[in-house]
Amino acid sequence: MKKMVCGLCVLWVFGCGTEDSFDFDDLEVSATQCQDEFDNDDDGAVDCEDADCAGFVFCATNDTDKYPTYDTDFEDCLEGSYSVTNTIDYNHFVPYKCITGNLTISMPSEKISLPNLKRVGGDLKVHYSTKHTELGLDSLTDVGGSLSVFCPHEKPCTSNELSHFINIETIGSGLELSSFSDDVKDLEVFRHFIPQEGFLILRSMKGLENLDAFEGMRTIQELNLDSNINLTDISGLENVTTVDRAYFSFNSSLPTCDICKWLSGVTVEFSGLDVYDNKEEYGCTSCPCETCPE
Repeated sequence: MKKMVCGLCVLWVFGCGTEDSFDFDDLEVSATQCQDEFDNDDDGAVDCEDADCAGFVFCATNDTDKYPTYDTDFEDCLEGSYSVTNTIDYNHFVPYKCITGNLTISMPSEKISLPNLKRVGGDLKVHYSTKHTELGLDSLTDVGGSLSVFCPHEKPCTSNELSHFINIETIGSGLELSSFSDDVKDLEVFRHFIPQEGFLILRSMKGLENLDAFEGMRTIQELNLDSNINLTDISGLENVTTVDRAYFSFNSSLPTCDICKWLSGVTVEFSGLDVYDNKEEYGCTSCPCETCPE
């Protein structure tokens, strides 16, 4: 159901995301597929109602308790979930210190500033345009759900766009980044707020070399590393003990044997695993591989 209020499109939904993490349209196994309000595998169950989604932290509670640690009594809170695309919409948010649901920001050509916003109770998604407009979130410290930042493939974002999120102190369920330029060689800017349990999706991070910023993660429901052409080191994930779903593809500098070694050191509860088109080594192109050295 949609309501038009003060020029805003208020989305009364409890799922998040319309961007599929994978091309497996006939499955319902990824974090995004389990929150997109579609029955992707045509089994009659949608999102968290589907048994295939049961392992995700956001499916552990019902909709009303999706973010149980979030303080909904925070002063000047705006109830609901919102998707905004223009300065008229954004101006409506300026007085508010928090939004209880999800917030999707589709960046227009003008600079956007939400100087009072301190908390987003649900998921925060930011879609940058080719203009790479400045985004002012100087007061934002808490995101109850996940943080997703999407940039256009034809004009990837830079470290400047990453700096828009440096004041965030906590996120609840995961991080997704897509299409960043080769000046982003690590993700240390995110180290201090990465949750111990959640999902990690990194796609087309052209300069990314390592995952050291994620040393604090212990449990990963969904790991997707795709088309990170300069990624050579995943030892930052050495403290992960459990992973449910893992996808490694088109990381042309990441040795397949390093992936296999990492997979062998975690408790595997896979409902999905795919390893292909990474750096071939010792004749190995997928995992497990018997020819990898001990």
